[in-house]
Amino acid sequence: MAKQAVITFPLYRDLSADNPWERAYSVPPSLPKFVRRSVPIRDVRHDFEGIDLKHSQDYLRRNGFTIVNHTSAMFDGEAIKDFDDVSVLEEVYYPECIKLLKKTTGAKHVFITHSSSRQSHGNTINTGSEKFPKTKEEIIKNEEESIKDRSKLNERIETFHMAAAPTANAELLKVAREAGIIQREDNLCEDATSPESDQILETNYNQNGKGPRYACFSIWRPLHDVTRDPLGYAPRYTTNVDGLIATKYENRVPGDSSLGGDFVREQEVFLIKDEEVGLKGPEFLYISEQKPEEVSIFKLFALGNTTLQPSNVEWEAPGTPHSSLDIGDAGYGPPRRSIDVRCIAVW
Repeated sequence: MAKQAVITFPLYRDLSADNPWERAYSVPPSLPKFVRRSVPIRDVRHDFEGIDLKHSQDYLRRNGFTIVNHTSAMFDGEAIKDFDDVSVLEEVYYPECIKLLKKTTGAKHVFITHSSSRQSHGNTINTGSEKFPKTKEEIIKNEEESIKDRSKLNERIETFHMAAAPTANAELLKVAREAGIIQREDNLCEDATSPESDQILETNYNQNGKGPRYACFSIWRPLHDVTRDPLGYAPRYTTNVDGLIATKYENRVPGDSSLGGDFVREQEVFLIKDEEVGLKGPEFLYISEQKPEEVSIFKLFALGNTTLQPSNVEWEAPGTPHSSLDIGDAGYGPPRRSIDVRCIAVW
């Protein structure tokens, strides 16, 4: 079993003066160079064996990700429905995701923002009745036909995106207003006459008890057993590592004109301090040979929760850095294929 994996990190540069309005939609800032570094990894499959829903919920709260067992109607025996067919996703898969996230998080409302179908060779998947090898022996037997050079697997992955329908945007806005989210954020912006720390904003947002809550999640499902390049998660409280610099930047995002037009979304990237720096962490957690019915749910952000280190028993992870893990010769079989659905949950 692999104990180390290789991850690609961008080399540090100052992004504070970067202007997202001068870049194309969703294009991150230009970074000078990328370097590959070995990081420790740990298989946490045993953490999810024979578990109940409460365990999954607690794990998500503390670590920012969890695994839940869920069988989708998108899988019909050995055949897989077309994850590129929007009508099929809307009819079958999206309702499943909404129900699953509500059950796991206790949210009152869940909205799908978009989804991405991914594979390692640069085009979207049209699986139809395609059959995947079921056993390790079958996978190894088919490896020569199904595997390209390992370097090819690190090429840019093409994805397809679907914006929420205008009615869904309107419904999300309505729910956000009813929950008090819009008013609370407007008040914060009016009172913010000078730059304030995340901690102060969090305190103000949560004054007089917890403020209205919403969070963004990813529901990630492999389309076959993952035997190479697993998805790894580093709980945010473990990422304060010598040599790594957590750097925020903004991306330009297209917005509906009825909701104010284009906007910017803050994101975070971990940059390596120096080309010669080695890393002793963070440790990435992953699920060995993750199956299609073993669904990852991980948090991208949570409103009103920016404290990175556990502070009390009610503390919740604000989000989870994640990456594909190159586990070298410990990996085998076909390139990883998956469906990633992004959701906003409102409590």
